[in-house]
Amino acid sequence: MTHWTRSTSLCWLFLASAFVLISRLPFVTPGYGNDRDSWQTATAARLIAETGVYHESRVPGHPVQEWTDSRLWRGGPMALNGATAVASALAALFFGLSFAQLGASGPWPAAAAIALGFTPVVYIHSVDSMDYLWALCFSMAALWLVLRDRWLGAALAMGLAIGCRITAGILLFPLVILGWQRHGWRTRRGAWLGLVLVALLFGAALYIPRFARYGAAIDIPHFRGIPYYPGPLRLLQDLTIELWGTIGALGLTLAFALGRARPQEPTVLPRSSDSWAELLAIALYLLAFFRLPDEAAYLIPIVPFVILLLARMARPAAFAAACASLLLSPFFFDLGRPQNAHAGDVALPQAHPVVLIRPAEGPLLVAHRERRTGMRNASGLLAAIRELRGPAVVICATWIQELEEMSRDTLPQGVQLVPYYLHAAEIDSVRRAGGTVYYVRGAEMGSRAYYHEDLDSLGALPLAYEPTR
Repeated sequence: MTHWTRSTSLCWLFLASAFVLISRLPFVTPGYGNDRDSWQTATAARLIAETGVYHESRVPGHPVQEWTDSRLWRGGPMALNGATAVASALAALFFGLSFAQLGASGPWPAAAAIALGFTPVVYIHSVDSMDYLWALCFSMAALWLVLRDRWLGAALAMGLAIGCRITAGILLFPLVILGWQRHGWRTRRGAWLGLVLVALLFGAALYIPRFARYGAAIDIPHFRGIPYYPGPLRLLQDLTIELWGTIGALGLTLAFALGRARPQEPTVLPRSSDSWAELLAIALYLLAFFRLPDEAAYLIPIVPFVILLLARMARPAAFAAACASLLLSPFFFDLGRPQNAHAGDVALPQAHPVVLIRPAEGPLLVAHRERRTGMRNASGLLAAIRELRGPAVVICATWIQELEEMSRDTLPQGVQLVPYYLHAAEIDSVRRAGGTVYYVRGAEMGSRAYYHEDLDSLGALPLAYEPTR
């Protein structure tokens, strides 16, 4: 049996983190990502760079990432997405270090780091310009520092995490519990109170440019809820295959269900009361998700804590198998949602599809294919818009972020892009002024759904280019 020294274990962990980073390189382009918000991040970074004044990408702002990206913006998608990839590798590294600090040795910290880095939803958003992995990176650094009883460093890391994504502050509660259990913070009021106060004050200070420009009011959907709510099947998909991938979800389920270690059997991590803090982290982020179950990516913060719980509950062989399933999950056998149908997909059931089976593609490969298609469509739409003559208004609907960032004020004179669907009176006003209203194909369905108005009957014209799947 190989004897693993601490230095050998750490060496493998650093190699695993480097592997996580290198694996991202083929996927950091084209564009800034499939999520429209990733393009808004790029636009905010450009505006900050050009004006020197803070611009938020979207409410409530993500200042740490937005300011950092403003220094990288001229490097385009390779630079901005590459910065996210670096954040994902650091998140994996800090998670592996935390894993070791909790008592794991040998190859397990490296295995845990790879499991986190290759969880499909983590992988997909580690190669775009979204904020999820930035917040996770600093959150995992804070976890490691708390485990080392470095409350000030952990507070600064948590402040940066909050400055990347405001909901990262949820992790403060589990971190305080960990400090109470491991380092006696219950009787060291200065440690846990210092962690909370410094993190919140530092995090709030990072939003001062946002408050100065936009005011103190922040309309956060997590607090006000949403006017619609997905059904049970959609929620189940988000919690399973959209988060872990098909192979990963199956591997985790089998590991939890069949790989449970008996009380006398060893586990990768020792059983301890730390699991209560891990359960609390999962519970709090699940509550936040169920308040606003808009995207499976909102569940990214629970991923490391689910892996930690499995390491405390499962036999080492079962844990290793689960890590291997997560390593494979981004690349093989995707079960997708029916609205993302593509030629060659198998719909089940055929009459009213619930899922699409893609045996030869995993969720990462599907997302990357859709990303290439999206960039081709955006380029085609922009070429069609540049053929127009003003005055003209183009209803871009969901394409507005890409088209605005790709055009960057190079449109023909008098041609205006608008994101939302126009009312009949607004279209009539444009036409009376001698202008023409165009729309990206697909916007007509949104106009009928939201305004109950038909763009064609109102005199709007479709753009010549029709987006393809």
